[in-house]
Amino acid sequence: MSATDRNGSPPSSEPTPAEAPSSGRERPLRWENRPAQAPAPEGWKDQSAFEWRDVVDFYELLEVSPRASAEVIRKAYQALALKRHPDRQPPEQRPAAEQKMRLLNLARDTLLDPDRRREYDLKRLAKGKS
Repeated sequence: MSATDRNGSPPSSEPTPAEAPSSGRERPLRWENRPAQAPAPEGWKDQSAFEWRDVVDFYELLEVSPRASAEVIRKAYQALALKRHPDRQPPEQRPAAEQKMRLLNLARDTLLDPDRRREYDLKRLAKGKS
């Protein structure tokens, strides 16, 4: 009895895609070959070290009232972003300006999203800020 594949034709001598030589990878990149769970980023390993006192007050950062509307927050962000953007700073002040811009972006994103803002406000009030 001769060997045949599923279609009844004789087997070919060409390698199947799974057997084809790869570009330095040991296994073909497939869903079943993925790692069970991706490792957590280094900064996330010890979340117990997080302290609320280390967090900047987003309302003070954006120079708005805690009762400010989304439109007021958006305009305050735009004005501060134009003033504090790293490209508008001298080269020696750019790293600090980049960090400030990241905080401004985080503040804007948090305060413009109603769910995130509600959660932020609850944590802020629980820690004694008005």
